[in-house]
Amino acid sequence: MLEVVLSEKQDEALRNYIYSTIVNEVDRIRQDQKLNMLVYSRKNLATACGVSTGTIDKWQKMGLKVSYVGNTPYYTADALKAFMKEREQ
Repeated sequence: MLEVVLSEKQDEALRNYIYSTIVNEVDRIRQDQKLNMLVYSRKNLATACGVSTGTIDKWQKMGLKVSYVGNTPYYTADALKAFMKEREQ
């Protein structure tokens, strides 16, 4: 078994490196998956929230504001934030 002993400064530097690497990778994935959008389609919103499109339909019935372009529903990030904030109370 190999044991590595780090000084406090090295430990902190390693932790910061790991943290920034993870944050950067999560940001990259969110960009790749279009999870930082201001306007979402039903499918994109479901993906961003980690839920099914059926759940988005339920949220809409519960008051999530939706806008339509033709017959296609779109949801804004602000509408989602407001909807979630209402549910916290």
